[in-house]
Amino acid sequence: METTKNKLPDKIEDFYRRLREYLDTPLYFYGSVQRNDYIPGKSDIDVCLFSDNMKKTTTRLEHFLQIPSSHFKQFVFQDRYHRVYYGSKAMYHNAEMDFYGEFSIYNEKDKHFILRDKQAKITLPFYISWALSFIKCLYYHCEIIDKKTYKQWKNRLLAFNNGYKTTPFVIID
Repeated sequence: METTKNKLPDKIEDFYRRLREYLDTPLYFYGSVQRNDYIPGKSDIDVCLFSDNMKKTTTRLEHFLQIPSSHFKQFVFQDRYHRVYYGSKAMYHNAEMDFYGEFSIYNEKDKHFILRDKQAKITLPFYISWALSFIKCLYYHCEIIDKKTYKQWKNRLLAFNNGYKTTPFVIID
């Protein structure tokens, strides 16, 4: 998960390389950038970071991305085994390079469990991959469904695949 299945443009690859070096920690890519439903310039690039000092990592990420701390949202996540994890998440848009990123920061001690959960959202059955590609087409290319509907269906498909009834994330701030 430290490399992407889908080839990214060189300038975006370089951005993530510089970020990895700046933070001095591996970046773990997950989500559509690791699947067949990734759409360059439309799909965001999801990244997990793990740290023993989440506040310090968040501050360094704010500095590198040049975004305010208010962009980071604290959340609680419960996996299918009912373990609870805390993290922070920020959306990022780089207009110059035309890409969106989503950065999630977790405690290093939870790394094994979080990566196992993220891997389950990469290896999908054919029918879920097909359905994700279809709703992305309806949203991004045909523009016949709105963002809220798109996100609801995407989250339901991924939750269903992982054995959840709904997406197990709660934003707490």
